[in-house]
Amino acid sequence: NFLDAKIEQLSKIKEFVPLLKLMEIDEGKLNFHYENNRAESDFELNSTLPIIFSNNRPQNNIKGSFSIDNNNFALSAIDNKLNIESTGEYTKATLSDLELDISAVSDLIKEYRSKLDFNKNMLQNSDQQLFIFGTNGALRYKNHKLLSDTFSFYKYGENFELKMLYNNSHFIANKNFNDITVRGENMNTEWVRELSSIKMQGGTWDLTAYANLNDEDMYATIYIKDAILDEAKILTNVIALINTVPALVQFRSPGFTASGFKIEHGVVELYFASGKLYFNAVRLVGTNTDILAQGSIDFNNNEIDIFASVQSAKAVSSIISKIPLVGYLLLGENKKIENIMHITGTIDKPNVQTQLAKEVGFYPLNVIQRTLTIPIEILK
Repeated sequence: NFLDAKIEQLSKIKEFVPLLKLMEIDEGKLNFHYENNRAESDFELNSTLPIIFSNNRPQNNIKGSFSIDNNNFALSAIDNKLNIESTGEYTKATLSDLELDISAVSDLIKEYRSKLDFNKNMLQNSDQQLFIFGTNGALRYKNHKLLSDTFSFYKYGENFELKMLYNNSHFIANKNFNDITVRGENMNTEWVRELSSIKMQGGTWDLTAYANLNDEDMYATIYIKDAILDEAKILTNVIALINTVPALVQFRSPGFTASGFKIEHGVVELYFASGKLYFNAVRLVGTNTDILAQGSIDFNNNEIDIFASVQSAKAVSSIISKIPLVGYLLLGENKKIENIMHITGTIDKPNVQTQLAKEVGFYPLNVIQRTLTIPIEILK
């Protein structure tokens, strides 16, 4: 027994084939042959659903072929850049020079699952293993992108492991039941820019993070080295303040300019819960300026509440600190000129207030306090 079928316009039957409808197939054609319990087909699809990208553009036109033999399924498409092999025990996919939108795939599977009752057992088979391998591509998740020279994804039941390599950047994510751990090493500027909205020039990042799906909380620690932070609205407002207040002239240095803040090394400890991001500790060591910060960003109400200490200019401070008594009078025990900033307002319109005009410009209470303690300093 055999069957040959040729469909020139798939759009005409998509109302009767849920998968075609879910994939938003506008046009396409298919040549189908069935014989001795084996089905083979060549196809061409035009889909408006952005699942696969090539050269940063959606791959709307997909040409390929597939075969079905008992429980085995094989597909090859996009000039052999996409290959899928599936049995009753595992599914393996390989991609080359392509980007896969995992959020779109996840949404498609959920929709497919809800539409087709007879496919639920197959899609929910917790014993089936899933392998995805990629070269010279990326994984997309909504507006974020994970670049890779090579990547591997392994899923068994509810657990998974993702490994990615890009230049010298390493990224590993694991899910073990309800616990998710993430580790990134030597992540370069390009990698960070594509993954997040943080704008950086040069340098590298190291990242460790932990999250529990039951608590919906996340802890993370970020280590930064030899980078310039730029294009951040909060940073822009801080720099604007430094450029307009005469008392802040000592902060105008190669490490803190309109091009950004040069970070020699730094650490950021984060905690996220209930739509609120807490900065437990921030320490950024710059060329001539150090920044310490603590506070929170409330994404529910779009509010910022951060206190930052900007300690400058190391060249100026080091000269003053060498003058006996005068250095202690102006700088205090930490030997640095320090400014306290309170950052409030919204994420789009942060407001930066400073006490430096009082502290440095007029030397009031702190200088008086240090004057009163000069006898103790002399005795030291």
